[in-house]
Amino acid sequence: MSSLAKSFDRIPRFALRCTLASVSSDFLLAYYRIDHELKHDKLQEMLETVIQVGREEFGMDVSIIVSSACEGGDRFLNVFEDLLAKRAILDLFGKGAVLDLAVLPDCDELLARASAYRKAASALYIADEKVIAEEKDRIVGKLLDCDISDGRLEVLGFVLACAMRFREDFATLSDILGVQVDYMEKVHALEDARSLVVWLNNFISQVFEYSLGMLDLVRTDSVSKAKRYIADNYMRPNLSLGDVAEYVGLNEKYFTTKFSGEAGETFQSYVTGLRIQKAKELIGTTSFKMYEISQMVGYSNAEHFNRIFKKEVGISPNTYRKSRNSEVFSRN
Repeated sequence: MSSLAKSFDRIPRFALRCTLASVSSDFLLAYYRIDHELKHDKLQEMLETVIQVGREEFGMDVSIIVSSACEGGDRFLNVFEDLLAKRAILDLFGKGAVLDLAVLPDCDELLARASAYRKAASALYIADEKVIAEEKDRIVGKLLDCDISDGRLEVLGFVLACAMRFREDFATLSDILGVQVDYMEKVHALEDARSLVVWLNNFISQVFEYSLGMLDLVRTDSVSKAKRYIADNYMRPNLSLGDVAEYVGLNEKYFTTKFSGEAGETFQSYVTGLRIQKAKELIGTTSFKMYEISQMVGYSNAEHFNRIFKKEVGISPNTYRKSRNSEVFSRN
């Protein structure tokens, strides 16, 4: 990064007007001096040269976020803090992006929606199938009830939340997907709620597969390890707390307390929730009979499955299937 920074000083306008500081290993702050009036065309030309230098001399894609102009120390600190907060939005754009906060709309709204999806992003990071399914249902419900502009903001907010969560452990979406994607362009090209839902499902599936592959069951914490074991074995009717506690190497009493404290619900509640989520997916996407689905999700007794499903969802499995079929027909 120091070599890259030094190379910028060979750009005449950069050397004349910029003072450079390192904020982190991958984030440089350039203070651009304005004497009288900001000449936007000259600034844009300089920024394009900066990007070109990074790409041609170092094989590095440099993205740039430009703050509003300011004067005075107190104002500078406020602008700098705003810049740090909004820097994350760069992950929604493609290679060599230049974002001007003075003209870029929806920044605050995107960050607010990303904050609302913090739980979903964290679940995706550790491949927590139950919470992912619940959160996906929540966002899909929103997408089907809002207009397309608001729906795009929801999806972009979710993607931004994932980018921010993975960056906490020094991973980027381009690392995960193997390519840097312009999510703003991709999502704004989608024209209806159905397209948003399909795209979102594909995105979640890709990130989930990455998280699953990266999950180190030897070194990961016991609760995450337990959730993974439950996800792999929920279809077993005799799956017990004792089985899972033994798998993660803890006694049952301590495991019960630890799981409830970290997961925010009891072991049995988590297992039941995951089974019902899986049942909902099967009911909505297949033609299996209800007794077959009950066995697939770990209930050997179909009547017991019906009671649990109605308690959790509020309606019977058959009513749920009819409502889903009616909903699909209505959307089509």
